[in-house]
Amino acid sequence: MKDVTNITPATINWKDGTPYSETFDDYYFSSENGMEETDYVFLQHNELQQRWSSWQDTPGSVFTIAETGFGAGLNFLCAWQLWHQQNFNHSRLHFVSVDKSPLQQSDLKKAYTKWPILKSFCDELLSKYPPLVPGFHTIELAEGKIRLTLIFSDATEAYQQVQGRVDAWFLDGFAPSRNPDMWSSSLFTEVARLSDIGTTFSTFSASGIVINGLTKVGFKVDKHPNVDPKCEICYGKFAKETEHPSHLLHNQKPWFSEPTCYNTPGTAAVIGGGIAGASIARNLANRGWLVHIIEKHKNTAQEGSGNPTGVTFTKLSQYDNPQNRFYQLAYLYSTPLLLELLSNSPFIKGKDWDLNGVIRLAYCEKERKEQVALVNSGRWPQDIAIPLSAEETTTLIDFPCDTPALLLKQGGWLRPADAVNSLLDHPNITVECNTQLKELVQIDDQASSNKHHLKQAYWQLTTQKDGNNTQLTSDIVVLANSFGASTIKQTEHLPLRSVRGQVSFVPATEKSQHLKYALNYEGYTAPARDGFHCVGATFHPKEKHNTLEQKDQVINLTNLATGLKSFADAINADQQKSNANLKGRVGFRCQTPDYLPILGPAPCIDTFLHDYAPLRKGLLRDPMPIGTYHQGLYVSLAHGSRGITSAPYCAEILTNIIMGDVKATDNQVLEALHPARFLIRDIKRRKI
Repeated sequence: MKDVTNITPATINWKDGTPYSETFDDYYFSSENGMEETDYVFLQHNELQQRWSSWQDTPGSVFTIAETGFGAGLNFLCAWQLWHQQNFNHSRLHFVSVDKSPLQQSDLKKAYTKWPILKSFCDELLSKYPPLVPGFHTIELAEGKIRLTLIFSDATEAYQQVQGRVDAWFLDGFAPSRNPDMWSSSLFTEVARLSDIGTTFSTFSASGIVINGLTKVGFKVDKHPNVDPKCEICYGKFAKETEHPSHLLHNQKPWFSEPTCYNTPGTAAVIGGGIAGASIARNLANRGWLVHIIEKHKNTAQEGSGNPTGVTFTKLSQYDNPQNRFYQLAYLYSTPLLLELLSNSPFIKGKDWDLNGVIRLAYCEKERKEQVALVNSGRWPQDIAIPLSAEETTTLIDFPCDTPALLLKQGGWLRPADAVNSLLDHPNITVECNTQLKELVQIDDQASSNKHHLKQAYWQLTTQKDGNNTQLTSDIVVLANSFGASTIKQTEHLPLRSVRGQVSFVPATEKSQHLKYALNYEGYTAPARDGFHCVGATFHPKEKHNTLEQKDQVINLTNLATGLKSFADAINADQQKSNANLKGRVGFRCQTPDYLPILGPAPCIDTFLHDYAPLRKGLLRDPMPIGTYHQGLYVSLAHGSRGITSAPYCAEILTNIIMGDVKATDNQVLEALHPARFLIRDIKRRKI
């Protein structure tokens, strides 16, 4: 996706209670028969009722609708209503839509007063409508039976970044005469790329540019009178055989080609019972997989997820690139998920957790300037990050503060183990602790590539528990065991780095108990939990020991004093620096050289080295084989210090990859996370 610094909301006028676009000189929907027109043009002419009445309601089944203009969301709401009427038990509707200039939530709320019959759907959508920032926003509705992926971007640019398959297209948007960019040949090419034989489309426009454009890319097009018989609509089906090439040119990045997907859920072994493993286990279980967690410790959530208190925070940046986009969208996806998860758990808000926001203190001049630039960039609008003066910060946190700050909404503090164990509380998940994975062997081992038909292969796992070896089998395996992946033959090449960190457990005082917000500065501090504040954390890439060090306690307390001296005084930080009995915890972050997680299918290293050897010499003219992966082996690793927010989003993306669903992020982010990225870089640099 092209770099976009902000999103400009639609400029709306209201005519007889109907939103009207000044930019395109047109209504968003008919003021007289909007629902009727949506039903006729999009639902009926995509034959949705007929197709869904014979739909096989099986675990893992997904019907995907893609749309070229979200607008007020009427088409989505009507499709949701029709899907709801089918009373499916297992199937899910995935609706993908784009909008370059989306309506603000207040405008949507006003528009929705027109459709009282849709009120329950409108209310839920409004409660989860995302902030207006660029990129892919994935929203779960109807207890997970509806998934809306809303992309704030130009339609063509957005669909160029989409991976997956679409069952039906709603080609909507303002008329071609008013908005020609929405009906370009480039967009039609992407529509065709994402379609299979039998994929349907419909649109209110029957202009020559639409009919000719769709016919050219492989659709069979018919015309029919609209609700208003003076106008015509067009509709049809994709009739062109989808190509699955075995080779691609280097600029098409064949090494990132999608591996074989699993259309039907089976058995999954997830190695690692921390936040990464629990997140992917829950996502797979929700889609019908039977998941077996293998955890080497006596309990789950022991290593990176083992701190008594964690803060949901993310990297804040004014710049739009794949790395920053990933962390922002991960935050916007994961924090509502965690809020819903903990709200439905036995853990008490305010005592065990609270997602009331994180205070990012402007603790130095550089941070002050960065916060000003961040606010001015539009990348973090005020419905996500609220700028606070020193006085406002003081009032909010009830501790004197002499610097400005940002209130990062939706963030907060929690015990990671509570989130992990809540995620694992699912009837399709079993957990086996005190068990070490020793070896992975693929039976009928044939590496998979970009083909639709799965080869009959499964994984045999050798595990060790209480000194005894046991073997089990699974259709797929997901490694979410941080450094443990380095001990497995298929993934030992991944560049996993260890960074030692230490947190301090500082006893709460009567005064410090008043802190209700998580504080973030050079380090972080959380409100009191079980009688102490968790203050962290040091960062030592070269240290390997796990002995608690007093010098690190001093670093944590000194950083706190620099961030908010009044609170440091409240917990007697100066005295605690010399307290040899001050408790804490040492942990080791698992990171990569580029500070992004590793997510996706595990590449076959020997085949990669052979197939992409021409990259070493710059021989780029000839096509190269598409990427070869270990069928059914995936990784979610190296979440570093941001795993609470990155792991749930990565789990959603990885589940999309496994099941061939439309991905929850753009192609640039997928490539930035891909496990093969390091192999390709090293081959190009002649390091291997």
